[in-house]
Amino acid sequence: MTTPGVTQTGTPVSEPNNWRGKGPHSMSRTSVSLIAAARSGEQAELHHVTRGVQRAADVARNNCHDAYHHLWDIRMILAHQ
Repeated sequence: MTTPGVTQTGTPVSEPNNWRGKGPHSMSRTSVSLIAAARSGEQAELHHVTRGVQRAADVARNNCHDAYHHLWDIRMILAHQ
């Protein structure tokens, strides 16, 4: 994989702050590449700034967890308007 942030297992990726200043398209390409790697059976890893090494299952689980909390936040905001 040559997409920034995604690498074969054990291969280091760039500095932890590599996402700062990057637009959503760069992050979207990385997400798509991680999904493609997972489907092909590759052992791809994403090196997250605060969460460390993330595999496809970790990314899916974290996204689900984060979405649950965002939904809770939205419901609280709407309830207090």
